[in-house]
Amino acid sequence: MTFPNAFNGVKKIFTSEILGLIGQVCSIVALIGGAVSAAGLAANLLAEDAAETVSAEVALGVGGILAGVFGIATLVLVIIAYILKLVGLKQAGRDEESFHSGFVAAIFALILNIVSSIFSAIPGIGNASTVIANITQIVGYVCEIFIFLCIVNGVASLAERLGKSEMVEKGMTIFKVYVVFIILTCIARIITMLFGGSAASVTITSIVTIVAGILSIVSYILFIIYLAKAKKMLKEN
Repeated sequence: MTFPNAFNGVKKIFTSEILGLIGQVCSIVALIGGAVSAAGLAANLLAEDAAETVSAEVALGVGGILAGVFGIATLVLVIIAYILKLVGLKQAGRDEESFHSGFVAAIFALILNIVSSIFSAIPGIGNASTVIANITQIVGYVCEIFIFLCIVNGVASLAERLGKSEMVEKGMTIFKVYVVFIILTCIARIITMLFGGSAASVTITSIVTIVAGILSIVSYILFIIYLAKAKKMLKEN
């Protein structure tokens, strides 16, 4: 094994992405549970007989349980996934500088997220806390993009050093898809800022956002597959 640190690091990063994906599924279930609970509460207020009241209370209870259980599961999975990613980036960074750059960005993003959460929760400051929270969220988002690109570039660099040209090409494909997704996301936000909520801008923004969402899913799937192949490549070489 030529790059044992990179292998162990990429393996942890791969696991963190799988946990993150499961966390996203849990968050969707939690949101569905919240919607069911809200619908149950509304139905309970409008119930006209005992049968409707019982049905509404069941929906309220089941929705609340789903929202609570899967909400906690999401939080736990996100924390574990981020810790694993940090450890993986640090470990892989011993064999490839790109991973180290990703580790530094991940630490910075973590600090920004904490700052954003603190300012979002502080009452009584007014617009200042909102502005600071928004700015830190945007910079944190840029850091996450940078981390993604560092990982892809790190794997591609190791593949090039091992003479695996096909992995370099696949890395470039993921990079291109992700860049297009970022560009479309930025376009959607710019249209919203410039033209507000006009019918034309809402329609265009919706179309661009849907396409960007599809590309996001595609790039994420390609990313996970790429990490799996990278893990196998590093193990065998």
